[in-house]
Amino acid sequence: MYFRFNRFSGFKGLARTAVASLALLGFAGVLQTTQPAAFAQSLTAGDIAGTVTDPAGAAVPGVQIVVKNDATGATYNATTNAAGEYRVSLLPPGTYTLTGTTTGFDTTSTTVHVRVGQIAHGDLKMSLGKSSQTVTVTEAEPLLNTENADVSTTFSEKQVQNIPNPGNDLTYVAQTAPGVVMNTTTPSNGTAFGYGNFSSFGLPATSNTFTVNGMYENDPFLNLNNSGATNLLLGNNEIAQVSVVSNAYGAQYGGLGGSQVNEITKSGTNQFHGNAEYWWNGRVMNANDFFNNQRKQPRPFDNVNQYAASLGGPIFKDKTFFFGDYEGLRIVLPVSLPVFAPSPNYVSCLTTGKMAGGGAGCGKLIGPNSPGGVAMLPAGDIPIYKQLFSVYQNAKGYSTAPVTQKDPTVVSYTTTTSNFTHEWLFNGRIDQHVSDKDTMYGTYNMDRGLQATYTDPLNPIFNADSVQPQYSGQFGETHVFTPNVTNQFTFALLWYSAVFTDTNLAASEKLVPYDIFWIDGSFTSLGGLNAFWPQGRNVTNYQFIDDVSVIKGTNNIKFGYYFRRDDVTDYSPGILTTPEIYGTDASFATGSFDGYLQNYPKRLTQPVALYNEAGYLQDEWKARPNLTVTAAVRLEHNSNPVCQTNCFSTFSSDFSKLSTSTATPYNTMIKTGLHQAFPSFQAISVQPRVGFSLSPFGEGTKTVLRGGFGLFTDVFPATIADSVLNNVPVNNPFALFGPAFGGPVINPNPAAPNSGETITKASNIALSNGFAHGANYNTLSTTVLGFGAPSFTNPHHKLNYPTYNEWNLEVEQQLNRTTVLDINYVGDRG
Repeated sequence: MYFRFNRFSGFKGLARTAVASLALLGFAGVLQTTQPAAFAQSLTAGDIAGTVTDPAGAAVPGVQIVVKNDATGATYNATTNAAGEYRVSLLPPGTYTLTGTTTGFDTTSTTVHVRVGQIAHGDLKMSLGKSSQTVTVTEAEPLLNTENADVSTTFSEKQVQNIPNPGNDLTYVAQTAPGVVMNTTTPSNGTAFGYGNFSSFGLPATSNTFTVNGMYENDPFLNLNNSGATNLLLGNNEIAQVSVVSNAYGAQYGGLGGSQVNEITKSGTNQFHGNAEYWWNGRVMNANDFFNNQRKQPRPFDNVNQYAASLGGPIFKDKTFFFGDYEGLRIVLPVSLPVFAPSPNYVSCLTTGKMAGGGAGCGKLIGPNSPGGVAMLPAGDIPIYKQLFSVYQNAKGYSTAPVTQKDPTVVSYTTTTSNFTHEWLFNGRIDQHVSDKDTMYGTYNMDRGLQATYTDPLNPIFNADSVQPQYSGQFGETHVFTPNVTNQFTFALLWYSAVFTDTNLAASEKLVPYDIFWIDGSFTSLGGLNAFWPQGRNVTNYQFIDDVSVIKGTNNIKFGYYFRRDDVTDYSPGILTTPEIYGTDASFATGSFDGYLQNYPKRLTQPVALYNEAGYLQDEWKARPNLTVTAAVRLEHNSNPVCQTNCFSTFSSDFSKLSTSTATPYNTMIKTGLHQAFPSFQAISVQPRVGFSLSPFGEGTKTVLRGGFGLFTDVFPATIADSVLNNVPVNNPFALFGPAFGGPVINPNPAAPNSGETITKASNIALSNGFAHGANYNTLSTTVLGFGAPSFTNPHHKLNYPTYNEWNLEVEQQLNRTTVLDINYVGDRG
């Protein structure tokens, strides 16, 4: 259900382009309703370029061109060259009126729509006259991209708002671009769900870059969009345009090699404008899922309320403008899961030696572990077993659960519960038109929310939440030195927190002191996911971006610099401070676990820092009226992550050269106290790119051939440094293996001398005390009964950036004034 109120002044509809598609043997086509993209000018701006001719089609030099922003009144100037050509660079997206004036001709004007990262065509045909008469030309925008080879799609404000998009996730817009598929699984990360939203032309979903007004808005640890508490990138209501560039041959694009998703926020204008919107979805509007129907379970309760409101307008006409947007989302999350729990007879046999009714039969139920055939645990272990079983027995639905047909030790039922996630944000923007040479803007963003990270089917005491505040601000300034030289500068600052934990951690660990995962699938896991909490990060990020455009004859030369730094408080040392246990009901019935993992960090957080910087140079050359060639090179440097407490540890040599003797001292095998994460890291990446756009049958004809080739790299996700900062001796991880793996008993009673907690705690003390004094596996095994050798992760000696070659060859054919047939072959290798 959806309600909308909008009032927009002066909005002009855009021509709709229907593009036929073909997908065969690597050809990718497009069915879209967006204008084709021309050469990308910057992450936040576009250009206007055109040719002025007389009635006979001859070039008219020396024409004074005035470009006026219809929304704000800002003006920009240019003069046509000897070929009758002009160009105005780095313009904010919007609608502009072009006016051409020169002696002997009538003043001529037309309207042009500028989109982010594109060249808008502003050709003028002058009529003979005395300059006192104004001729206004109105014509549809060109459908063909005659400027470059970029594989790009741009979405207008109207399209962004009207695409069916439950939750208003801004990343969803990109999934309607050509070559993009929803990422439903990523085997490389061992998950069975999407990781990174979408994949573009086969490149990894974690290679996509998201920017807002040029500000990089990816999470530096996972290379995912920084999406907030709901995992939906909210802000749909403040967006004016979105461009999705898959093959970006413009050298201003970098950082990651996949799609570049650039979002531009709305601004105030000379007219007040705003909207109010509300969306609702709930149980009555959704069908039950297949598995609930199979289990004859009713639809669980769910409820979603989402709302947005904005207002913009002038503070001082033609000078100062404001825009503000408020959005919110409140979700009741339904959870309906099957539960498998120990049957009353299984519980009774292990804790009393008798069936639940008091009779015999335990030997047949769970197998004998005593001469009399009666299963009975040692008296000292019975209290912890009762405590663990109580979680299952007190869960809603257990008392009426039937015993499964296949296994009399298990009862099963379906639990239905819910959790609550909510998020709201406020975005504000001020634009200042200082003069015809200077425009500035500033933004402020505040995003607050709580994520229901995990909902336990047995007891809400094990639920996990994440409070995720975010604050960011931007300042941007565009300065026109001359009509042919323009500079655009952006500074951005962002801070956010995403820390995941059980808010009842102490109480839940008192009830269940570890997480139990049943590797034979016998029972539902116990203890929630406390072994994974706390984890997450606090991030402070700042960025500088500068782009310069120089127009010289038939060349548009661009160069720029980019710098981004992230200071991260990393909570990953907290993982596995609560033990992670693996068990089977067979081993559990005999008083043992089968696997035990626990870490002992010196600190629960570590300060990590990394940065990325890049410079580029490119030349867009109008070689002929019907041929544009773009040549560019980008240089990127990604820093080797550093730990401000010198917490990294690696092997002292390549793994193949390490001693395999158990008598080798650990401190000779391991280099510790390292400031940088990796022994050797690629210093710089050189990324050449070239593209062309050719109208083979002459300028202004209806066929365009475009193509390009480029080299692109990814930034390593900073999470790769986690494993190196959680090594011995800063964080001592231990793994024990029990009967199912041929190992000794690992007693479930934490107080027992052969429990996992007792063994690993003693192992940690012995290793911590002995590491600096040459302790080795032999000496520590003698000191600690059951000593478990610590695990260790070591990076490859030489790490290079993930690198991709990308190319495409495309043919566009305009069929009529509203339809283009587009056939595009896109390839990549990396």
